[in-house]
Amino acid sequence: MLAAFVPLMVATGLTAGCELFARHEAEPGTLPPFLLRMRDTYPELASGRFLCLAHFESPDQADLFRVTNADGVTDDRPQPVVGVRHSRSETGGGGLHVLLENAGDELRFDGERSRTLALMRDWRDYALLLFSIHGPPAGARLRFSVRSGTDLELEYTRTIDVAPGWNLYRIDLDEIGDEVDLADVRCLTWRADTTETPLECFLDDVIIADNTRYVLGEGGGNGELYAFERGCGLHVGAHERFELVFTDGLVSGWYADTRQENSQVPPSPTSIELPRPPRAAPPVSQRPNLTVRSGLGPHPVPLTPDWYEQRESPVRYDDPELYALWGSSVIAQQWLREATPTRIVIQAQWRFASDLTSRAGEQTPDDAFPAHNWQYVIYPTGEVYTTVASVAGEVGWPMPLVGYAVALPGRRGFRRVDLGRDGDVGGLGVLMTRRGDGADLLWTPHEPAMATHVAELVAPDRRRLALVLGELAACPVVESTHLLRFYPWDMNGQPEAKTFARDYTTPATLRTTVGTVRRDVAGDLNADGYNEAEGCHELALDAGVLRFTFDPGQLLRHAPRFRVHGVATDAPYWVYVDGQRLREVGRDRSGAGFFTIPHALSQPVDIEVHAEVQPPEPPSLDAPSVRT
Repeated sequence: MLAAFVPLMVATGLTAGCELFARHEAEPGTLPPFLLRMRDTYPELASGRFLCLAHFESPDQADLFRVTNADGVTDDRPQPVVGVRHSRSETGGGGLHVLLENAGDELRFDGERSRTLALMRDWRDYALLLFSIHGPPAGARLRFSVRSGTDLELEYTRTIDVAPGWNLYRIDLDEIGDEVDLADVRCLTWRADTTETPLECFLDDVIIADNTRYVLGEGGGNGELYAFERGCGLHVGAHERFELVFTDGLVSGWYADTRQENSQVPPSPTSIELPRPPRAAPPVSQRPNLTVRSGLGPHPVPLTPDWYEQRESPVRYDDPELYALWGSSVIAQQWLREATPTRIVIQAQWRFASDLTSRAGEQTPDDAFPAHNWQYVIYPTGEVYTTVASVAGEVGWPMPLVGYAVALPGRRGFRRVDLGRDGDVGGLGVLMTRRGDGADLLWTPHEPAMATHVAELVAPDRRRLALVLGELAACPVVESTHLLRFYPWDMNGQPEAKTFARDYTTPATLRTTVGTVRRDVAGDLNADGYNEAEGCHELALDAGVLRFTFDPGQLLRHAPRFRVHGVATDAPYWVYVDGQRLREVGRDRSGAGFFTIPHALSQPVDIEVHAEVQPPEPPSLDAPSVRT
């Protein structure tokens, strides 16, 4: 069975190689002072427009809110008022004072009490919801929800923990939009599910914002890589092919087609909006999310020796209790390490702890706490080379084996295709394919022995399914590497998928005549010159020249990639394949040469690389080692 996912994340972060949000200043007098303070206080507001739903700088804004029971009945309950006892002083002097006297009481933001103000209903042009709550000395737990529609009411809910003092909450509107109609938002609620005494808290600065900021590829052409920040996620993909959304270190969104223009909806006259300069609309999905918001994976999963044969107590892949020994809380972070036209690299970490508060401000090395670490290397072909490293340390694992799980929505029409065995060494992985509009996912672990057994788990309500494969011994550090291929979308059967899987597990042979094959690069798991963690062959120049033969063997090789070390970073270089110049060449973040042969190969080819410091003209090809 699939356990209901209870998010462990209590703090999240997203950082890039450059400043996360570009700051800009409005012209003097164009905004009220409190809006200027808001923009300066919340970095999420600096890169685009925002709309302040409630700022509590005037008493009449209290009428947008009311306190009711779970059925919406007000009776004689104390109603919210705007006061100065607690407010976010950085943004103004007013805050909403709320008293929830009974268990089940809730604060509703629906505008029912107001005759002059209203809740903005259309949120489709925004990416992020922010609000601040000042918690009581003992803290509190609230049930937050967003509701849409009247005849057919839809609801998004999540539990939020309120620590003493001010707490800022950032909720991705794409996540909310999976459950409700963002074109018709009717109500926001904060409910005290359990409390023995009246709960007193304060609310301030309810804001929706468009924090979209491109890092790479805005306005790019078909098949070109792009990356942008939006909401709480990092969106990466190839124009008109696929898009992946990374949130808290996992793939929380997968879209098969991403080209769509944003509609421009005029703002509500009762709301205050920060204007922004015109810009190109970001790619937005035209199709439903093909994974689950809790993350596609691969998720590390502790396993028992008979995990594959269990039926009465099936595998749980996302139950927080699996890692109760590691800690009760998790700090989730993700970093954009590389963003070039050649590829995008993302690193992420879940770091476990028993008490985050006691560690605040401590200078403690990351490896002092149990953690899961992911690295994703993403190419425009849809290949995502994923490395998962789990550090249990002295705490250890709760079970003797470790496997991995990939989760998908159960009602999107996915059909499982096992790829069978690769000789006597194990399996090639699994293909999840959809009929009609395609959108296929190939999952191949580097070690075929890990795919000897594959279990498919389906939730009782069939909303989710998960694939689990394994297994590795539960050691202090457990590391594995996987190929996830999201494109092309028409890889519908076992024969096609097997060619991609074998291409990864059994690399081609390289024979050099000038230059060398590099066998010492991090990520090359067996020192054969092929980097399994990054999906490329590693080579080095000799006096500015590299000559080698790429031999596919008996397999079809799909768009092979090569990294050439020693290429000068301040000068061009040239690549020739069987005497024909390869026009598209690139570099990785370090400046090393990086190129792809943009088609499948079934026969050997001779490849030359020439790098000059400042060459006047491309070199000629008179060497006898090159076939023409």
